[in-house]
Amino acid sequence: MAKIDEIKEWLNFLNRLFTIGLVTLLGIVGWLFMNYTMVSYVLIASALIGVLVLTVILILLSKKIISNIKMMKDLK
Repeated sequence: MAKIDEIKEWLNFLNRLFTIGLVTLLGIVGWLFMNYTMVSYVLIASALIGVLVLTVILILLSKKIISNIKMMKDLK
């Protein structure tokens, strides 16, 4: 049972990271929509790069979460 509990805790940690990343992504996108006319192109470009990087990280994190769910299913 200890291995299943370890995977559950790791899965909870990854879910929290995913939630924090998703909230951050939504905050950046919301900021872009509200302020794209008032800020410089450097800030817009850096925000778009941040959105791109954060999206890639969230996709990789979701794949890791799915693989841990499958691993937990195989242990039962």
